[in-house]
Amino acid sequence: SDAVLEHIRDPKLALAKCWEYLKPGGVTLHNIDLRDHYYDYPFEMLTFSDRIWKRWLNPKGIFHLNRWRASDYIQAVSNEGFVNVDCLVYLKDEAGLKAIFPRLDTRFRGMSKEYLSALRILLYGEKPRILDDEN
Repeated sequence: SDAVLEHIRDPKLALAKCWEYLKPGGVTLHNIDLRDHYYDYPFEMLTFSDRIWKRWLNPKGIFHLNRWRASDYIQAVSNEGFVNVDCLVYLKDEAGLKAIFPRLDTRFRGMSKEYLSALRILLYGEKPRILDDEN
């Protein structure tokens, strides 16, 4: 997928469907844009609580942005059972994150700054092949 997962309300379900539809040995590959799509600043959406975000800034039925970060996607792909999971951060903004960090919502403060500063990632996982011994 290309810039899709960040707009899905339930990325865990989407990744579960990737698992379900793939044959053993298949791969899932997603280009994910983690930037704030509403503001001129890429991390502004991370300054709001979940309650404020859901109630006022990201209501149902309109353009959706789920605010998952790179570590959330990595965890979800791994939890689904994919192996050889890899996350390539190919665009990040460490200075932008540092500038906004004092205003970050507590939900995001404990995350790895390496992954939190990511603006665009390429997420990869493989569905394990079935070994002949298991058949």
